[in-house]
Amino acid sequence: MRYGFKAAAERQSENARKMLSLGRLDPIDPWLYCKALGIVVLSFDELPLAEHHRDRLLSVDPESWSGLTLKEGERHFVVVNPAHSLGRQANTLVHEVSHVQLGHVAGRVDISDSGLMLLSDYPDDQEQEADWLAGAILIPRDALLLHRRQGWSETQIAEHFGTSVPLTQWRLRMTGVDTQLRRSSRSR
Repeated sequence: MRYGFKAAAERQSENARKMLSLGRLDPIDPWLYCKALGIVVLSFDELPLAEHHRDRLLSVDPESWSGLTLKEGERHFVVVNPAHSLGRQANTLVHEVSHVQLGHVAGRVDISDSGLMLLSDYPDDQEQEADWLAGAILIPRDALLLHRRQGWSETQIAEHFGTSVPLTQWRLRMTGVDTQLRRSSRSR
């Protein structure tokens, strides 16, 4: 990851909350965030797919995809997998939006019959940046630190921010919040 990227992501998280008139530690609604950015969130039902494709994507193999970004002209559209939990959908949505905000270029671009670009297969470094930025926007490090000091569990934090427990666990591990708290408690 680029030098300074993690700190910049935390600042971007603060800016996202300011844009939505939220406090810097408040939960963010990913769907409102997209609307404020001018990114359209499409319902899966709006996609013109044959029934057998819909069934495959939602019932037979729902773990084969989480979300996708479409681009038409200068407009971006995001679709998330409705078979996933709302917490996971939130993470997927902000992850896809992070690619757009960071100006990432997909390694593969497919064009639909109607002319929509489907962006996918980003390089690993870009996936890591999108993961980090999405995590910071959804669960800011300062909020993690505050809530862990207050004794909140991973589940309580996930529920408060409308995310998944795995995302909360990842943020705790990657930001080092629990390690920081353990060290500070030993030094007392």
